[in-house]
Amino acid sequence: MIVDPTRTAYSTREVAEILGVHEETIRREVQRGHLKAAKLGRMFIISKADLAAYYEAKGGGRLFEDDAQE
Repeated sequence: MIVDPTRTAYSTREVAEILGVHEETIRREVQRGHLKAAKLGRMFIISKADLAAYYEAKGGGRLFEDDAQE
């Protein structure tokens, strides 16, 4: 999946595609409090900043090329 650098939030499905894991894995990480997300109706929305922080905490380094500018 090509990550759009102008995006500021992602669905659990999009995050799963970005990280190469199953969507249910992302939902579990949100429910366990390991990945911050906002609930919008029945969906979870994950901010770009929270996704980057989660990825870095898991030892993945920088996820977005423009992270250094944020």
